[in-house]
Amino acid sequence: MMEAVLEYDIAEAQKELLTKPARKSPQSVAEYLAMPESVPYYQFINGDAIEMSAPILLHQVVIRNLTAELYLFMKTHKAGKIYPSPVDVYFSDTNYFQPDIVFVSNERLHILTEKNIQGAPDLVVEVLSPCA
Repeated sequence: MMEAVLEYDIAEAQKELLTKPARKSPQSVAEYLAMPESVPYYQFINGDAIEMSAPILLHQVVIRNLTAELYLFMKTHKAGKIYPSPVDVYFSDTNYFQPDIVFVSNERLHILTEKNIQGAPDLVVEVLSPCA
């Protein structure tokens, strides 16, 4: 009896997956902001939503090391704020990015909000990784 129930549940789950509409990518920054906070991550480039995959481990090691060095420099010189990814940077309604590392100088701290950065940071670092 239990096997029949399990087979039914698997069949129902498969049917649901086949009939469920495909996940729709957000069409605007407003739609992206309305999504729950979880993967997938998107960047908006000229109005197109680009889904981003998880980086490789070496990519994360490079970001960690660069962030540590930049943080020590910024702290020593009191030059501004540094943020490692993920951090949302909005240039417009159709251009939104999540750079690997972002620096905003003291003179431009006004572009920081509680949740994101509104405008171009002073420095953006993007670490390139091989494609999967």
